[in-house]
Amino acid sequence: MVKLLTFLARQIGNPKLANKLYRTVKQGTPINLTKAEYRDFLPIRHEFMKLSKEAKPFQPGVLLRKEMFYQPKLGDKGGGSLSRGYFSSSKNVPMVDVDLPDPLSHAATQIVFKNKKDWATNFFDIMNRTKGGRKSAWKLYDTPAGIRMFDISKAHRGTKPYVYEGFSRDLGGDPSYIRYSKLRDRFDARLFPKPGRKGDFVAKPLNQMREKKVFIGKDAEVDPRSWKEVRTVHDQLIDIITRNSKEQKRISLGGLFDRIGHF
Repeated sequence: MVKLLTFLARQIGNPKLANKLYRTVKQGTPINLTKAEYRDFLPIRHEFMKLSKEAKPFQPGVLLRKEMFYQPKLGDKGGGSLSRGYFSSSKNVPMVDVDLPDPLSHAATQIVFKNKKDWATNFFDIMNRTKGGRKSAWKLYDTPAGIRMFDISKAHRGTKPYVYEGFSRDLGGDPSYIRYSKLRDRFDARLFPKPGRKGDFVAKPLNQMREKKVFIGKDAEVDPRSWKEVRTVHDQLIDIITRNSKEQKRISLGGLFDRIGHF
């Protein structure tokens, strides 16, 4: 990374941007780029983002990944936003990512339902009508532009993404996320607020339809390992990161990432 930033400062001639990038990597402070800064960043972007990646085992079957995250700026204003990012990556608990219409976040090809009501109608239909639905159990979350679904059933624990693909599509999962999961052979979840998105809460329990923490199919059993994994690897880490983001203006796990990785 130092070589890339030195190249940016000396060869491209933007030491101010080099210092800005160094601070966001080391301190976790999100930054906004001007159009001119993005043009200077572009020659080193690929290598910079690649060198910033690091993954560690957090629990058996679960990785915690740290990397830099770039959020493009739509329209003609600014050059996007950049921050440190954290992702969980699980082989145990299938996740379905449902995108709802949002011109600032999603392309039309990602959208399956026009609103949350349509999603809910489809969700309960599948839960009641299909064998996979009756055997599934769910922790559901609102996201700023959609719905995040974790299948914590015993029947589906450890199901490979390529096997889970058809069920995920029936539930309205984002096709891009499905393809990405198959390529990585894991289910990833973003744990941090997107840079440049004001008020991003990442994910919070979806309780608007019923006062239930888990939605259980007629023939389903909740796997306690999956329930605990979502709680510790997803809920608790999001709480830590969002609190640090609000209080310290930093994307940080407070040193936790440096202390894990002993499995």
